[in-house]
Amino acid sequence: MSLTAWLLVFLSIGLLLVRRHRRRLALPPGPPGIPVAGNVLDFPQSHYGAKFAELAAKYGDLVYLELFGQPVVVVNSHDAAIDLLEKRSVNYSDRPRSVMSELTEYDDWVFVLMHYNQKWRQHRRVVVQSFQPGDALVSAQPIVTASVHDLLEGLLRTPDKFSEHLGFTLTKSTIRLVYGIQLTDPNDRFFDMASTIVQIGSEMAVPGAFLVDVIPILRFLPSWCPGAKFLRTAEAWKLQARAYRDQLFAAGKAAFDRGIVDSLIGRVFEESDNMPPSETNTPRKVDEMLRGAAAAAYGGSADTTHAAAHVFILAMALHKDVQEKAQSELDSVVGPDRLPTFADRESLPYITALVKEVLRWHVIAPIGVAHRSVADDVYAGYLIPAGTLIVPNQWAMARDETQYPDPDNFRPERFLRNGKIDPNVRDPATFAFGFGRRICPGLHFVDMALFINFASILHVFNIGPPEDENGVVSPLKAEFAETSTNSRPEAFGCTIRPRSLHAAQLVHSLAEDAR
Repeated sequence: MSLTAWLLVFLSIGLLLVRRHRRRLALPPGPPGIPVAGNVLDFPQSHYGAKFAELAAKYGDLVYLELFGQPVVVVNSHDAAIDLLEKRSVNYSDRPRSVMSELTEYDDWVFVLMHYNQKWRQHRRVVVQSFQPGDALVSAQPIVTASVHDLLEGLLRTPDKFSEHLGFTLTKSTIRLVYGIQLTDPNDRFFDMASTIVQIGSEMAVPGAFLVDVIPILRFLPSWCPGAKFLRTAEAWKLQARAYRDQLFAAGKAAFDRGIVDSLIGRVFEESDNMPPSETNTPRKVDEMLRGAAAAAYGGSADTTHAAAHVFILAMALHKDVQEKAQSELDSVVGPDRLPTFADRESLPYITALVKEVLRWHVIAPIGVAHRSVADDVYAGYLIPAGTLIVPNQWAMARDETQYPDPDNFRPERFLRNGKIDPNVRDPATFAFGFGRRICPGLHFVDMALFINFASILHVFNIGPPEDENGVVSPLKAEFAETSTNSRPEAFGCTIRPRSLHAAQLVHSLAEDAR
């Protein structure tokens, strides 16, 4: 026999052995499915994290499901998520194919949903440059601080509109940092664009949310056909998101032309101008890349900070004891005659612990955007086939009683030991922002923004449960809306009052100085 023939024989034997070994390996445990549709009846339609955790209590850290033949593994423990999505990130950094993402064109410009390729790397690099610790974040501090002062003035003026004030001021700082655009009016057309872009993306990111993603041939139905509503939805989303993306970019480019360069797109334009032309460095290519990268960065950062700020207000209204401990620390470190600054952070460990507990107590993304396995893998003795969707259950990780005893209780002290942050307690940032190469590049900005907002609000205001016109306290419950990968508190009322006349005057004087 020739060498080639022998090689073919050995290759055939090797493939046969691999296939036999693969057949002997068990899939992770999970509920039995039904013919054809698999576990479609087991897949939750809301409150994904809690319902997946119920399955985990029965089947273990890894729960295997199938949706019309599409394998899905829900990862319910932090250790397993780190092992798979970080330590084996080469195999688990891709995203699943989504027909809805293709129909809306999100897969082409929203880097969170892109496949793991060179285009994704280019988009992510742009965002990392502006949101990682370093000069860019330091230069962002005055912008974020000015936004906080606006928030305090708004809360002082109309505390019952706290949700609108939070949304506008947090969006205001983010759009300034990404695009160089200065918002002055809550009715500005750019205000709602971030949440709209994110909401569309988060609804598409839920595995099985649209039948066309598990039965792709449905995309060829006529749009008028019964059952083809998804086609009309996708077309409307595509036009809306594309218009928002392009309007934001045009306004940001105009700001750069006026000389505003300390923004995400400003830095990229300057970098491009200082580099020789190349296949990727042409005005058209740079514009095309920035349109998507900037919109995704703006939407993700603004929406996350907005949702977390609502969790904070709700937690403070429910937990007076926590609020008083935080205010005691602020009074001791900051004093009555100024507001907290970023320079105070090392001296405010309780506020830092409070930020961590907000991210843990109600994790903003109860389940992460699905990863996709590129090749067959074996973990803990189980086969994870190529093409499996890997869904991290971040809600379950935040409720891990081995790390967080009494997890339903809001208790920042769990992160402290001897008056300092305890490094032995798992930081919620290790799961709240995703995993591995797909971790949210804006996590450091979000942490920075939440710290200064929470510290400043508590330094000036007392927050309590709602009261009627006679001052009678109304009951308040922690209830959360969750219909996509993101979640936030249901609409709620509360009281927000200045801690003292001096605190109110401090806010007034800062507002006057800013005018």
